[in-house]
Amino acid sequence: MQCTPLTASMTIALAAATAYAQSIVTVDTTEDVSDSFGTIADLPGPDGVVSFREAVQAVNATPGTHTIEFAIDRDPADPLSDLLRLEESAFVTLTRAGTTIDFLSQARYEGAPDPTVPALGMIHLSPAFAGQPGVVIGAGNCTVIGLGFMSNTDVSIEVQLGDENRFFANRTNGIAVRPGFGSVVTGTQIGGTGDNQANDLGLVELACGANESVVVANRITQVAITGSRFCADGTRRPSSNRIGGPTPEEGNLVNGFGRTSGEGRPTGAGVEVSFAQGTLIQGNTIGTNEAGTQRANSGVQGVFVWDSIDTTITGNLISGIRAPGVAGSAGLVFGRAIQVTAINDAVAGVVIENNLIGTDPTGTNPVPTYAGIEISPSTITQPITNVRIGGSTGDLGNVIAFTDLDGILIAGTNVDGVDVSGNSIFANGELGIDLRTVPSSAAGVTPNDDGDADEGPNGFQNFPVLISATVASSNARIVGSLNSRPSRNYRIDAYASPAGDPSGHGEGQVWLGAFDVRTDASGDAGFDAILPARGADQTWIVSATATDLGRRATSEFSANVDVLVGDPCPADLDGDGELTLFDFLAFQNLFDAGDPLANFDGDGSLTLFDFLAFQNAFDAGCS
Repeated sequence: MQCTPLTASMTIALAAATAYAQSIVTVDTTEDVSDSFGTIADLPGPDGVVSFREAVQAVNATPGTHTIEFAIDRDPADPLSDLLRLEESAFVTLTRAGTTIDFLSQARYEGAPDPTVPALGMIHLSPAFAGQPGVVIGAGNCTVIGLGFMSNTDVSIEVQLGDENRFFANRTNGIAVRPGFGSVVTGTQIGGTGDNQANDLGLVELACGANESVVVANRITQVAITGSRFCADGTRRPSSNRIGGPTPEEGNLVNGFGRTSGEGRPTGAGVEVSFAQGTLIQGNTIGTNEAGTQRANSGVQGVFVWDSIDTTITGNLISGIRAPGVAGSAGLVFGRAIQVTAINDAVAGVVIENNLIGTDPTGTNPVPTYAGIEISPSTITQPITNVRIGGSTGDLGNVIAFTDLDGILIAGTNVDGVDVSGNSIFANGELGIDLRTVPSSAAGVTPNDDGDADEGPNGFQNFPVLISATVASSNARIVGSLNSRPSRNYRIDAYASPAGDPSGHGEGQVWLGAFDVRTDASGDAGFDAILPARGADQTWIVSATATDLGRRATSEFSANVDVLVGDPCPADLDGDGELTLFDFLAFQNLFDAGDPLANFDGDGSLTLFDFLAFQNAFDAGCS
């Protein structure tokens, strides 16, 4: 039996549930009584009423698929009349596959003005049960709809066994998928894009063995995808789970996760991924109000990834991560939009692309955020490798702006392979990209070293040295050099900004493009490249980064150069400051190689007219 499609409405979900149901069991009391232990046919018991526990026990004992509904005559004078009591044991366990528990039926029974709002919650009557869930799922293809608040617990519903379970329209503390030891639970669906499918939850937890879960379109305080090295044989990382999705309707709103320790230090992560594999975090709004314009009680990490592999963070708005300390931490400020670290296990395969960090949805207005992206191991034994931030093909770049501190921090002796390209990084309080030995060391530009032999984060990759940046028509000509390791291939990313960073290095608001160079046996490479100008004009500056393509490691931003308008000597192709026969030979070589530098008439193709345009430029001389 298949799970209700993700795009189906609540009406369709309910219709599907009742279509295959063999019976409907109606609960008519909030009391936790259990005097009947037979099948559905044996209900009600001697007391004449059906409790929630009795209904689940009867459904478990009766073959087929069933729906549990509620029609309780509540006492308006009883402040607890909207809470199902739990006193015989901590929770009620459902083990009959294909069962639907429809808590919203109580609102319909009462003729509530808004029947989509849960009318029933749960309460533990024994302090010994505090912290326990109220409903435990031990079967597959079950649906739980419309549970309200539950007292004294972070998790109201827990899945221990069973695939393809669904949870819609619940407004409750939390839903956790915690498979029994050695078990795997797949295909859990929490929320949906159909009518009244979204949940309003405190916590969503996906633990060891929770695989291929889909969490979409919800309002959530915190998401925790938390595996462990000690889950069974240590290999059952929660795998292939998706938080959000590619359409705007699928994104979750994650906020309110801010907490404060006893010392007054802020804590809390919006989406935490630990010892997991193949997690996709896509299209969510994290740390702000629903409009994405204001901070919303958010903690110290928007997304916190540690000891995990193959995590993709794409298309999210992550802003408002700025938490002042109080009491013993008064005067301190904390917050990082995305933090990636390694503590007990290596981290690899992190992709961070197309996110808005520190901004509102337009990408042009600030939402207070303390710091941007940090890639930094927490120990000297576990490395971080193979991280991509942005991308040099397609629309992969992040916008990282308006933070109090750095845009991107790469720190630690055992972090390498952090590839940064194609992003829009601007208006941050410290460097756009900062390489440091440890996160706590002082911010600032790391000078180049001859031959680039030093080691450290990203090998302390040397940045390029720009000579000039000239804008003519729709093109930008970037001239400069790179000194790094010998006989290696590098990518140069060029950026333009309306204003330079106070450090004189970067940042990079507009990505102009990228091109490759190769160093010679001495570690030197010159470049003279044509890229799209993308709006840069004479008031702007240009900066660049270098990326070692062998290790995929990117440098800090280079020192800036001012944009020049027009080329003072465009025909001086050999760069010696004079126009000679060698410039004709250089043009011929560029033309024969199909190099865009030979496109002197600017039409995008190499023809006889480029020879004529070069002749005119040569005859005009140098201004």
